[in-house]
Amino acid sequence: MREKSKVGRLLKCILVILSLNLIPAEGSVFKMVIAESLVHSAIQNNSKQGPRLREEALARVDTDQKQPPAKYKKISKIGEVVDETAISWSCVFDELTGLTWEVKTNDSTMHNKNIEVRWGETAKPAFFGRYLGNNLRLERSTTDGTELSFGDLDFLIDASNTEKLCGYDDWRVPSLYESFSLVRCSTGKPDLDRGCNKKSKDGVAIDLQFFPNSIADAYWTSSGFSKNANHAWATHFSDGSDLTYYRGSYRLVRLVRGPKR
Repeated sequence: MREKSKVGRLLKCILVILSLNLIPAEGSVFKMVIAESLVHSAIQNNSKQGPRLREEALARVDTDQKQPPAKYKKISKIGEVVDETAISWSCVFDELTGLTWEVKTNDSTMHNKNIEVRWGETAKPAFFGRYLGNNLRLERSTTDGTELSFGDLDFLIDASNTEKLCGYDDWRVPSLYESFSLVRCSTGKPDLDRGCNKKSKDGVAIDLQFFPNSIADAYWTSSGFSKNANHAWATHFSDGSDLTYYRGSYRLVRLVRGPKR
């Protein structure tokens, strides 16, 4: 009742203003549109300072929506499932996606958390552009211009395959959607374009219980940017949003294997 009363008072004020005939008679339909728009904004308003819309319209995620709990399993270096309480593991299997992920280390191996590479992909990448909502981007089969690519990633992929990390030799760079599947927010569901509405208390938008040594920074994906052949997509794990970067810049990467998404 209190909310309706506030809206009623606001509507009366709007009608008084419009009755001053500052808008010509032929604009009566326009008056109605203005009144309806302002009243709708007032209903959405949760402050005491008049109608507001922009903050609500640009809300990053709906915090009432909850992200499905991840179902991870720790995998040893030789490919065996180990107990969740294990203190040593090399990969993580995601039961929801069927993907197996590389776990970064703090040692002198090729899996060191601080190794950065320039973008490059041996397989033909997908190209993504404009955000469509619902965690989807417009996909194209080509990009504008001549593609820029480097061989840095090949070294990491070839070395992991030769090593047969966790028993596999089909490691690759994750797609934009695959990388986004790792994002975990403190509250609510992440949005591909805007990320989490609240940063993780640990500072990294990922489950550190399974992915230790993760950094709140950008990790390359295999997805190119459809609007610029010199750029590609990355997931920024400070807040889980996706961004494009120049392919010649050095960024982090986490390898994956399994069914492509």
